[in-house]
Amino acid sequence: MLLGFLQFSDTRSYTAQAAATDNVMGWLWSDHIGWISLNDLNPQTCPGSCGTYGVKINPSTREITGFGWSDKSGWVCFGSSCALPAECTGTPPQGGLNAVINAGTGAVEVRGWAKVCSEGDNGWISLNCADFTGACTAFPYKVVYNTTTKWFQPSNPAKHPTSFSNPAEYSLAWNGYSGGNGFGYIDFEYANSVIVETVCNDGIDNDLNGVADCADSACKASPSCNEAPGNTDAWGQPLCMDGLDDNGNGAVDCADPACKSASQCQEIPTNTDFYGNALCVDGIDDDGDGAIDCVDIGCTGYASCTLIGEAACGAGADACCSDGVDNDGILGQDCSDPNCSVAPICLPAWLQAKFGNVYAQQGITGNAGKESEATYCLTSQGSITGFTSGSGCSETGAVTLSLPKGSTQYRGTLGSIDINGIINGRYGTVQNLAAGDITAQLPNVLAGKVYRVVGNATLNTKTFLNGSTPTERGNGLLIVEGDLTITGNVDYTASTNIQSLRNLASFGIIVKKNGLVGGNITINSGVATVAAAIFAEDTIHTAQPGDPGTTPLLVKGLLAAYKIDLARNYKDATTAAETVVFDGRAVANPPPGMSDVAKSLPTSKDAF
Repeated sequence: MLLGFLQFSDTRSYTAQAAATDNVMGWLWSDHIGWISLNDLNPQTCPGSCGTYGVKINPSTREITGFGWSDKSGWVCFGSSCALPAECTGTPPQGGLNAVINAGTGAVEVRGWAKVCSEGDNGWISLNCADFTGACTAFPYKVVYNTTTKWFQPSNPAKHPTSFSNPAEYSLAWNGYSGGNGFGYIDFEYANSVIVETVCNDGIDNDLNGVADCADSACKASPSCNEAPGNTDAWGQPLCMDGLDDNGNGAVDCADPACKSASQCQEIPTNTDFYGNALCVDGIDDDGDGAIDCVDIGCTGYASCTLIGEAACGAGADACCSDGVDNDGILGQDCSDPNCSVAPICLPAWLQAKFGNVYAQQGITGNAGKESEATYCLTSQGSITGFTSGSGCSETGAVTLSLPKGSTQYRGTLGSIDINGIINGRYGTVQNLAAGDITAQLPNVLAGKVYRVVGNATLNTKTFLNGSTPTERGNGLLIVEGDLTITGNVDYTASTNIQSLRNLASFGIIVKKNGLVGGNITINSGVATVAAAIFAEDTIHTAQPGDPGTTPLLVKGLLAAYKIDLARNYKDATTAAETVVFDGRAVANPPPGMSDVAKSLPTSKDAF
């Protein structure tokens, strides 16, 4: 550990770089040298013998600098301040000469060094075991600063350190070495900072709580945070168009009465809000003259204002097609007005199944108003809710449909999946993959193998290649016993130089339960393409829960699951939120063990 041993006190009184900005108060405690004061403003501190001193936290750099005082051992310097007086200079045992609070909010660790100057090189104090090789194994100490309470507090605030039997639970530094000498642990829990967000337009998070200036609740009453003409933030951005409720009165930017006269809030064709939305179609009386958007004379000549009311939204703006008002008083409110039919907010998200089927035994759900256009059928023994069939057909209720599942030995009306045979190598060599990210574990040429994962798996961007020799197989099957998350596009290379159908890249995915859990597939909302014949024993989600995303999804193959959650919310008149396109590879070169299920697909002559 650190070299250091107990010495007699030092009562010399050189200047300790005291300043009005010293913002740390309170005391440190050592069982060997007693109290160490961190500010000469502490009561009962060094009467007349050690001058002015203090410790500060720089809110911009989060560095801790300055001096404390011990009646027994004299000055204690922090970080770069140890380089200033000759009595304190030296080189820490490891690392640079600094002391800094880690980035983040809440309880965060402190790193670096302090020093009892009178002890020379034996006086170094380590603020975190991570800064000293091997220390954390036997002595897991660290100083912890809480940006919310402003105290250097124990990791477990409910405990008071009496024996330090578990250093990781307290806010501790260390001075000492393996011979048993030195000061030992130094307790920081009696020290706190008094920094607050008092400068509200400097662009700095002064109190380290994660928000700066007017975004900090402590600044809401500051004159510099008044949402009024002429007031700007640290970067010169007018507060009346910064997208924040700077003064905390519940009104943002032009919605605040104090901003109505600001030049940025005048309803003219060239003015936009913080997000780039034109003030002439934002549904707000920005300048407070009683006229909203296109009715305001200042918006005369704006492109969408050649029409009035909901008709203005026919040019593609969403504002008056979602404001709850029948703006023109003629044809209906919001999306019920025919003039809103092409407004993005009024377009339904929809599913397209082109030459391919979507199967779900328990049910198919979609976003409200979702439509389907199916060359083949949406088929479910349960209900199909959340969207209507625009063309093609939907089959529900009386349909007899059972998907392969464990309780039926993976047999159903769509065929059977010989899970035991697949796992035991009956359909191809089985290669076990480690759970987690399997992207790099899957080869680019699938080689006719079964790739098995026991546990949850993640598959990122992958492009499968065709076999390059007459006998090299391009098909392969991924079987996951758990849950699978697809986080990147999965596709095939162009079908060129094919010498045999067995060369054709063809990918299958089977995700089954592991005991009573698992069996789910989630395709993240940013994924645009998944090329595979996909079967899930439980649910297929086409986006993460709560994140429908803005990217359309193309599935080249088959979707089959106990339940299917069509979660995408992409809205476009010509592109579906989800498109399922039949891919003849699943029939021409079926993935190992999936040939029986592939029989339920349309024949290859139906492909295009």
